[in-house]
Amino acid sequence: MSFSAVNLVLDELLPEDLRDPNRVYDAKGVESLMTEVAKRYPDKYPAITKALGDLGRKQAWRRGETFYRNDFDPVIDRAPFWADLDLREGAALRIENPAERQGALADIYEDVSNRMQRDTNTAALANKNNIAMSVLTGARGKEAQLRDLISSPGFFPDGRGGVVPGFVRHSYSEGLRPYEVLSSSFASRASVTESKRNTAKGGFLAKTLARAVAAEFVSGKDCGTSNGIALPIDEKDLRGRVMQRETAGFPVGTVIDRKVLAKMRQGKTTDLIVRSPLTCQAENGVCSRCYGVTSKGQFPKVGEHVGVSASTALGEPLAQQGLSMKHIVSGKGRAREFSGLDYINQFVESPEEFKDRAAVAPVTGSVQSIRPAPQGGTLITIGGEEIYTPIDREVTVKVGDHLEAGEQMTDGLVDVEDVMNYRGLGEARNYWASRMSEMAEASSAGMDRRNFEMLARSVVDHVDLDDPEEEGFLPDDRVRYSRWVKQRSMPNTPTEIKTRDAVGKYLEQPALHYTVGTKLTPKMAEHMDSKGFGKVYASDKEPGFRPVFVRLQQVATTDDDWLASMGGSYVSAQVSQGVSRAQDTNIQANIHPAPRLAVGVGYGDNLEETGKF
Repeated sequence: MSFSAVNLVLDELLPEDLRDPNRVYDAKGVESLMTEVAKRYPDKYPAITKALGDLGRKQAWRRGETFYRNDFDPVIDRAPFWADLDLREGAALRIENPAERQGALADIYEDVSNRMQRDTNTAALANKNNIAMSVLTGARGKEAQLRDLISSPGFFPDGRGGVVPGFVRHSYSEGLRPYEVLSSSFASRASVTESKRNTAKGGFLAKTLARAVAAEFVSGKDCGTSNGIALPIDEKDLRGRVMQRETAGFPVGTVIDRKVLAKMRQGKTTDLIVRSPLTCQAENGVCSRCYGVTSKGQFPKVGEHVGVSASTALGEPLAQQGLSMKHIVSGKGRAREFSGLDYINQFVESPEEFKDRAAVAPVTGSVQSIRPAPQGGTLITIGGEEIYTPIDREVTVKVGDHLEAGEQMTDGLVDVEDVMNYRGLGEARNYWASRMSEMAEASSAGMDRRNFEMLARSVVDHVDLDDPEEEGFLPDDRVRYSRWVKQRSMPNTPTEIKTRDAVGKYLEQPALHYTVGTKLTPKMAEHMDSKGFGKVYASDKEPGFRPVFVRLQQVATTDDDWLASMGGSYVSAQVSQGVSRAQDTNIQANIHPAPRLAVGVGYGDNLEETGKF
């Protein structure tokens, strides 16, 4: 059936404004169409999807798919490519600096390979090559695989981030020469070894995350908070969340589904305030309304262990991703993508040697100068302070830019500890959830952002007390913010002031993702005001605590119940600390599952009523 015939069949189902006689129903065309149907006509989405699927299956059964011998023959003249390659490759090989030589070769090989892929695909489609048609429709294969099969696989990485000198000049259908096959063995060997190592890393990360969130379960139906976080209307993980502000005619408490989103996107809505695990005010764990509706279409039940579910949802695909690790050639001029197990592990542990760490402004002020450093790299002067950035970091600000302390000045990965030190616990939590979501997505381990918010609530959740006024706490005690903030001494009459007038003051009550004790900056105040938080509770009094980032492996050891902390690492040190501080354990009313499980008495009794193990 021709594409025009497909249009005639589908036009009977499509709304008039979506009919396009010139539409090509290849993989991209179908994806684009169904995206528009989902946005504009969600009620018709199931019927159109079924009709398109039935049509495809019927045609596949009637026609089948056949490849002929000549489908594997070359379709382009490769001689001009080899002539260009010889000229440029010879010049690159004469470069003395090894790193520069590798980068130059990688750039040349990639350029030739990309041009060959484009020409191969164009010529194959013009010749009605059956393999090319399969690629076009999205049924099987990709353009790069078509190039490898009938033109050339191009080049191979050397397993260490560089390339093996020598461009492959035979296609897979012609058969590679022995030296070309050997060229592919370097990365293959390294990939197998790295896959084994990364599988173990992924499993360990999942286990460590599960320990850190062991006490994060659904403890009630509704914590009653009036707070939430701001998310853009194009955020992919809005469905299932509960609205915290009336928007586009939908009242507070509306569960966002496909129809609600479609109506909002048809209007002028740009963002909305929704409930989140980050802002839940449940005494223990989270409430079901702040977590939102699950993939089963229901709110999680009281007692459901959403923390461990979130850690498993991330850990399992990360472990599997370790099995399919591929070496990426890192030539000069390429955008760097911070993904994979190594970067994720570094992000959650925040080591002193932080690879590809981005520089942030240490003070608030204007960028006064940017100049090369004598030893290589760059010197940035802001607010009278000079900051050195390494040679491999690209400066992303310019002279005259006004930055607040903690804002990014170079490319790279911002350490969450830097965000916490300069911009507070709440900003660090929100950044942790957002950045982890991005890295997991890039690592083929994406999941609903709410799971990352659930993890951030537990992982980024510690403060050191300077001068505690509450009984039972001592100076320098390290406690969990989410539990301690419920016990802190509040002013008898906290002052509510205009958000714009609260710059330089400290929050007494949370607003959006900003937590108690956050010192408000002009950009924070502007952000809150623009999201409908025109007034906040704030004071001039500094909080009696300092937020602190705890390495993921140590999160479980911060529990003030000694038996609960035994489920983590550093057990010997934790026992010593428990003895010196005379810590106790509460078997009957513990929010952590470990104590009752260890003793074997009453484990899980009345869990759905009490929300406690």
